[in-house]
Amino acid sequence: MWLPAGFLLGTLALQLAPALPAAPAQAGAVLLALVFVALARRLPRGAALCWLLAGALAGAAWAAWRGERALADALVSAPRAQITLTGTVSGLPQHMPDGSLRFRLVDARAVESETAHVPAT
Repeated sequence: MWLPAGFLLGTLALQLAPALPAAPAQAGAVLLALVFVALARRLPRGAALCWLLAGALAGAAWAAWRGERALADALVSAPRAQITLTGTVSGLPQHMPDGSLRFRLVDARAVESETAHVPAT
């Protein structure tokens, strides 16, 4: 009972996070969840809390993994990839920490490229 409740809490907590955790943090969450499972089997008094924490860590790691897979559907970053988009820019570009520029393109009417595709929205 406590493991599924924790799993749900972990997935919900990740929804409130401003960014997805990195892969090493996801792996660490899974390992820590396994530690809590082992503790739950050895400590009868704190088993409920251990199962809840194990579920929360596993749920957050699973949701982060699924989020990474969803975001993997991105533009090809090949050095020679040329993409021609036709549409309307709605707002000012945003400078990202990695030095790139992002802007919202609405009403995309045409996409022309040999090596890239536009991710599904």
